[in-house]
Amino acid sequence: MIESVRYAAERLDIDIVAQTIDVDYVYTPKGRLTCVKTVHPRKFQDLVAAADIIVSHAGIGSIISAATASKPIILMPRQSQLSEHRNDHQVDTAKRFGSRRGIYIFNDGPELVDVLTVPLVPLAPIEPDMSPLIAGIKSFIWNAS
Repeated sequence: MIESVRYAAERLDIDIVAQTIDVDYVYTPKGRLTCVKTVHPRKFQDLVAAADIIVSHAGIGSIISAATASKPIILMPRQSQLSEHRNDHQVDTAKRFGSRRGIYIFNDGPELVDVLTVPLVPLAPIEPDMSPLIAGIKSFIWNAS
C-alpha cells in the first residue's frame, strides 16, 4: 500500500501523512509524503479531523473513523494470498462496504491516483441495524426462563 501512496504523492500536488513501518519516504517531487511509525490515538483523531480524505487498509476501525468525521475514505484491502494478513476479512469488508456512498476501493497506485482526481463525497455516519441484536436479546430472555 505504501508504494501505491508514494506513486500517488509523486503525481499529485497533495500533502500525505502515512502511518507505516517504512518511514523512509519524506518528500516527493510534487506532493509531500510524511511517514510515521506510530500515532497516538489523540493525534490520530486530530489527523482525521484535519484530513480532506482518508486512505487506509480496509479495517472497520478506519471506516468508523471516517464515518464519524464525515470524511471520504479510500480503501485498499489487505490480502492473505500476498501474506498481508492471516485471512481475507479485509477483502470481505471492502466488498460489504465498497458500494456505500463515500467509500472508494483501489488496488494499486494508478487506481489511487484515479480516485484522488475526482470529486469525492464524504462518508455518512454508519447507523447500525440493531434489529438482529434486539431480536437475539429478546429470544435469549424469553427462552432463558
